[in-house]
Amino acid sequence: MIIQYLYHKLSCMKYLVLLLLMVFCFAGSAQVYLQLEIFNDPKALKYSVGDHITYQTYYDPGQWNRGEIQEIMVKENTIVLDNAILRLEDATGFMLYRNSVKYLGGTMQTFGIIWLAQGAIAATFGRNTSWKTVLGIGGGSWVGGWLFRKLFYKIPINLNEKNRLRIIDTRFSIPDKS
Repeated sequence: MIIQYLYHKLSCMKYLVLLLLMVFCFAGSAQVYLQLEIFNDPKALKYSVGDHITYQTYYDPGQWNRGEIQEIMVKENTIVLDNAILRLEDATGFMLYRNSVKYLGGTMQTFGIIWLAQGAIAATFGRNTSWKTVLGIGGGSWVGGWLFRKLFYKIPINLNEKNRLRIIDTRFSIPDKS
């Protein structure tokens, strides 16, 4: 009797959990986000509240600013960051980052440091290695990783008529704040 009761309760809970998951999935798909469209790239990059962005403005050329998106205002075409308010018309540049390059370069640098440390110990005690080999392999690996990160990690995007930032609003209804 008790087992049948528990089985009935668990089967009802299963449907309730499924219903709640469906409601949350549909509510999560409607949102407001910042979209970066790059010329000749079919996939647009999307940034929402809480994401960090690096941008450049026309009134501060040559200076890259970084901020976390706090609010996206659709009607004003403006983004409120934690350190500034950015109108999309004022943005002239956007910085993208390649995380795979960051990790590969960091791995090469870590290998170089470990090789230098182990090679220095082996060369000090005369364990069939020379300082020239240790410095060549370890130092070369470290410098190679550093150069790889410096040259290929950052991708500056110039915003113009081909590359642009837009605010996309996919909500079904816009809440009235009056």
